[in-house]
Amino acid sequence: MNYKKSYALQGKEIIISVPYSVNSNNTAINTARYHKVKIGQNKAEMFTNTDIAEFNEDIENQINFLQDKIINDKNLFESLAFMCVNHIQRFNRLIITDLYSYLDNTMIIVDSTNSIFHNLINSEEDGVRLRNNFENSIIKGLYDHIWVAKPNLSFGTQPELVRLKDLNN
Repeated sequence: MNYKKSYALQGKEIIISVPYSVNSNNTAINTARYHKVKIGQNKAEMFTNTDIAEFNEDIENQINFLQDKIINDKNLFESLAFMCVNHIQRFNRLIITDLYSYLDNTMIIVDSTNSIFHNLINSEEDGVRLRNNFENSIIKGLYDHIWVAKPNLSFGTQPELVRLKDLNN
């Protein structure tokens, strides 16, 4: 099933359409736009589940950020950075899975505005390249604030969250 919602952006209607599912806790949006991870010789698509209310709020915040700006790769990236910095201000960190959710939302907005405001994505490869560029730029710019799960070889134990910079030292 797909979840659809329309938004007004600079007087034009954009439609967000993403897969969703109902689970035991809540209804979740399944997003992973252009998130490909190479495993051996194969590429696997990653997925992030997000609560619908949280998804709508995040999309709306990014759309509001973009209202008075030219819709191009620079300002789409700035809307992503805006979300990440706000998250850091609220929680004093940005866990990598939160970054992935914000990236998913940004790429969904890129798709929804493509051919209306820009032509950034003409192929799947274009989308993967743009997402990777956005991800690498955020990690570089907010490196001190990004937290990841420390690899743990003990079966059945919760991973420990550590700063990415501490893991790489």
